[in-house]
This record gives sequence, structure tokens and C-alpha cells, in this order.
Amino acid sequence: MKFIITENRVNEVITNYLDKNYGDLNWTYALNDDGDETDCAIEFYEGDYSDEEVKFRVYNKCWWKYNSSDNAREMHEKSPILIFENYNEYNALDGYFGNTWIEPFKKWFEDTYEFELKTVEY
Repeated sequence: MKFIITENRVNEVITNYLDKNYGDLNWTYALNDDGDETDCAIEFYEGDYSDEEVKFRVYNKCWWKYNSSDNAREMHEKSPILIFENYNEYNALDGYFGNTWIEPFKKWFEDTYEFELKTVEY
């Protein structure tokens, strides 16, 4: 049997999933190498803050400005970039929705947390 689902309905299903799983996360600005809070990176976490509860991080272009890693230039171009901490959560979204979840995720994230995104990856 073949089912046809409209794009609006798929986006609604994705948005409902995101609301249920990520809609009430807390966030805090990350610390730079000097231990100072910076708005160049933001950590989104569940419950009380701990590295184990971080779901994803958003890195703005300024995060990569002084970074000397091999891929800093590439990451700068992709920013603001959201990177999932747990591959299984990223993979679950791919498993449920294929690659159709990424654009609705960006819109949902911007609407929910009011931070712009250009790229989403693991």
C-alpha cells in the first residue's frame, strides 16, 4: 500500500517530534579557553547543566576566529552551526524522517530558541 503525505503534514509531524523531544531545553553561553562566558557558542541541555545532559551546541562564526584546527575555515563558513552531541539522536531523526527533517529543524529551532542556524550536523 502506498501513502501520500503532503509536505505540510510531514513538517507538522517533524515539528511535533521536535517540540516533544527538544522543546523545553535550557541553554547557556559556553566558556572560552580562558574560562569566560562567550556568546560565540551556546550549549542546549536537559535539566540541570552537566556535559552529560548537553543535547547540542551552536557555534557562531566568532567561535572559529581564533581556532587553529584543520577544519576551522570550513566550520566558519558553515556557521552558525548546530552540532548534536549524541550521534544516536541525530541518527534517529535521519531514521524517522530521512534528510527531510533538517530544514524544518532549522525553522523550528529559530522559532523556538530565537537563534539563527545555517547548518545542522553531527
